[in-house]
Parts: sequence; C-alpha cells; structure tokens
Amino acid sequence: MVEYPALDRLPVPLFRADEKGRVTWANEAWEEVLSSRIGDLWHDDFTAFDAASASDSWHSCVLQHRPVNLRSPVRGRNGDTLFYEVLLQPALVDGRPEILGSLVDVTEQTVAVAETSAILDTAVDGIIIIDEHGRIETFNQAASELFGYSHAELTARSGADLLRAGGERVLDRLWRGTQDAKPLHVESFARRKDGDPLEVDVMGTRFDYAGEECVLVVVRDITERKRLEAELRRLAATDDLTGLFNRRRFIELGERELARATRYESPLSLILFDLDYFKRVNDTHGHLAGSRVLREVGGLLASLIDIPEAIVCRYGGDEFVVAVPGCDLAVGVDLAERVREAILDQTFCSTEDAELDSLNLTGITCSCGVATLQRHVEPSLSVKRAKATLLKLADSAMYVAKETGRNRTAIAGEPVRRRSAAAD
Repeated sequence: MVEYPALDRLPVPLFRADEKGRVTWANEAWEEVLSSRIGDLWHDDFTAFDAASASDSWHSCVLQHRPVNLRSPVRGRNGDTLFYEVLLQPALVDGRPEILGSLVDVTEQTVAVAETSAILDTAVDGIIIIDEHGRIETFNQAASELFGYSHAELTARSGADLLRAGGERVLDRLWRGTQDAKPLHVESFARRKDGDPLEVDVMGTRFDYAGEECVLVVVRDITERKRLEAELRRLAATDDLTGLFNRRRFIELGERELARATRYESPLSLILFDLDYFKRVNDTHGHLAGSRVLREVGGLLASLIDIPEAIVCRYGGDEFVVAVPGCDLAVGVDLAERVREAILDQTFCSTEDAELDSLNLTGITCSCGVATLQRHVEPSLSVKRAKATLLKLADSAMYVAKETGRNRTAIAGEPVRRRSAAAD
C-alpha cells in the first residue's frame, strides 16, 4: 500500500482507486467517514457510494477521461447516512488509468434542503426555487399539480418554460427586482402541460438555498379570480336585458371617443332610436313580451351595426343610442335608416320559449334622431359639454321625427316634412 504522510493529515477525505473502482489508497479522514476500515475495502468495488449515481459518473471519468462531480450518500461509521460532494479526477499512474477523489461534507446542506422541501410541500400555493441561470432547483407538490408535470419532467424544465411568451423577461424582472431583498409581485401567464392556459400571480424573493443564492417563487393560480373580475366588469358595463352597453359604460366610452375625435378633428355621429308606441306592446301583450322585444331589438342592433368602433347602448327604457366614430352625417343617416327599416321588417317574438308563447309581432317601428360632432357642436366646448350637446340635439331630432309621423329619421336642426295620415 502506497503511503502519503502529508495527505494523511489533511481533514478532507482523499482517495485513489483503479479503473475498476477498487480503492488503492485513502487518507485518515477517509477512514473516519466510511463505515468500514480501509483494509476491509482494499479489494472491494467502489460501493460505499450510491450505486445508481456513482456508477455512471465513475465510468464517465474512466472511459471519457474527464473530471466528474456527483453528490452521493455515504454510510458513516455509526451507520448514519452522510452526504458528500465527490470530485473524481482522472489520472495516469505508471501508465495505468486511476482516479483521484476528494469528498466534501454537504450533509448539513442536504438535510436543510430536505427540510425545506418538506416545509414547501405543506404550502397550498406552488413554490419553485430557481437559480440565477433560470434552472429549477426544487419545487413543492402544489407546483407539480398546478403545472401538471411529474417530478422528473418539472426538474428537466427551466423556470421560463413554465411561463408563456415573455417567460425570460418575467424571470429577469424577478431576479433584478429582488436585489434589495424585498418581495416582488408580478402577474403573468403560464401554461399547463396539457396546454390549458393559466393566469398566475408570481411573488419572488431572494433566498439562500444550499449555499446558493436563488429566487424563491410563489405561484398562485388566479385564473378563476381573473375570470370573475372580467365577468364583474362585463356586468357593470352591460345592460342585462339586451347585452348591449349600459348607459354608464356608454358615457365612459363616448367621452373617450369624443376627446379623440376633437383632438384629431375626425368625424363622429350620434344616433338616438326610440321605439314607437312601445307602451302598446306592454299593455296588450304584457311586460314579458315587451322585454322580449327589447332583447330582440338589441340583438338586431348588435348584428346590423358592424362597425368595430361603434358604441351601441340601451340608453334607457325603449331608447337606444349609437356613437359612431369616423362617420360623418351622411353615413350616420344611412346607418339610422338601415336600422329603422330592419326594425320595421322584423317579426318579433316569433318563437316560443319557457316564458312566452309565439306572438309574431309585426309593424313595430322606431323614430331616429342624428347629430354630428363637426356639424352641430362648437369646437371650443369641453368633452362633457360636447357630449351633452350631442345627446340633446339627437334627442330633439328624434322627437321631431315622432311629431312628424314616426317611423322616420330626422337630422338635428333640419326641418322635417310632416307625414300625412294616408302615408301612415
């Protein structure tokens, strides 16, 4: 047995082994680590280390003649399991391939990692620990279930892989944003293994993990919360009977479009519709029939007005209003006439439903008033005053249409010839 007195006194376990894994020399620190004395291992295969992880690394070092690092459990003298970081260095001794090895005790770190993993698994939210290169160091069971990946599949992915487009930017923002040790919240999009999209709230904070600075990322699924928030926004902006915008949302969007049209001196038309003699429908057929008619008028407007920028709204009762950015007076009048004719030609309540029998109501008409920003509103007016002016003028024009025979379109400020009784 070869002796190396200087190396024997070093506190780091060192050893030499031949190409078959048989230990040919080891120092005193090695004997303190292993459960058997060195003489007992003299002709044994290198089995002190976890066979599954050591075997491949050992052969890589010998056959490919390259250094190898591995972390492996070692049986201690008292039977305890210790964890060591093992460095295998290939060498040639008298022309024969040998391995020089050293061991670094990482038991404390490994136990801490195991304890951390156990704690993480008690969390409801997904938790992922990511190093500075974006590699996943560890994660909890909730993260595995959230993304639908097995342990092996998730470990093989990067943190950015779990996020949709822009994942690298999100991780970079988390890494840079946590430099002052303060948590950083980011909302992002992710995707499960099966392709289902997720909306997630991501909180990152710097975290020392096994002696390495990492980012601890808490991932909370907020998909359902976002869906409910979107539904609440829709309900707050929508007329529940017709599905069109409600009055409040119309005012918000209308003022925005008025401000844009004023700034860029572009046209904008406002059309107000009111059903003629609508009270007769309620009085004759009941309010369920009246509600059905209003709902069908709303559907008719939504399908007929195919201008993407148009803001279509049930303004109140049997009144409907449409703001059409980019449309001048001629286009506005043409659109009002198309709506008027479509309502006249429509047969309402033609099908039976759970609440109402088929009624086949025909002859329902509407009166329309049209006003435009450029023609009817002073440029010096504020947005709110311009909105009020347009609505007032369109409303006045609509009442002129009613007073002159109904079932017609009137332009603000222009006379309308009264329709004769014979024409009705």
